[in-house]
Amino acid sequence: MFKKRNRVISALLTVIMMAGMTGFGGFGLPRTAQAASWHTNEGYPYKDSKFDVAYDKWGYYTRNCTSWVAYCLTSRNGLSDSEVKGFGNAGQWKERAQGKGIRVDNTPAVGAVAWKSTHVAWVCAVNSNGTFDVEEYNYDFAGGYRHTPNANTKGYTAFIHFKDIGGSSPAPAAASSANIGNGYYSVQHSGSGLYFDIDGAGKQDTANL
Repeated sequence: MFKKRNRVISALLTVIMMAGMTGFGGFGLPRTAQAASWHTNEGYPYKDSKFDVAYDKWGYYTRNCTSWVAYCLTSRNGLSDSEVKGFGNAGQWKERAQGKGIRVDNTPAVGAVAWKSTHVAWVCAVNSNGTFDVEEYNYDFAGGYRHTPNANTKGYTAFIHFKDIGGSSPAPAAASSANIGNGYYSVQHSGSGLYFDIDGAGKQDTANL
């Protein structure tokens, strides 16, 4: 009994290690920029710069909402520096994006730019209840940073889709498996979460754990 349980534990650890190398990605979490430090302004190169005095490398005033969004689009969405230049102040982003053929609509998505006539922010989450979260700069007109949950209450009227990262939830991950000794073990993903398959039958074997 104990030997079998030890084999199961060893198998699970092996499967987890395999999953990390093959893209199982932490049991269904997307292996995208979200693995990096979101919900923080660490990495933003102008976080210690004076507010609203100098231009950043994209042509926006440092610690303004436009500068922060340009940073997110390049560091998280993977856009080039040239692709985020020339959009003007926050109120001009929607029209200028449309002029460049970039999709603008009323649907939030992770990686999209939330827009209103006085402000832009970067969408970091779309939640199952229909709300969305943003990260933003200069919300306080003093160059401050914050992560804002439930930003649907903040008056955004459009979303600019430069290069979305993903939707509200990741796609189901593929199964990972391993053969250990004379037994077959695999971690499987179902709509309700993860389960452990001991005998390779493709069904949950909790009684054998």
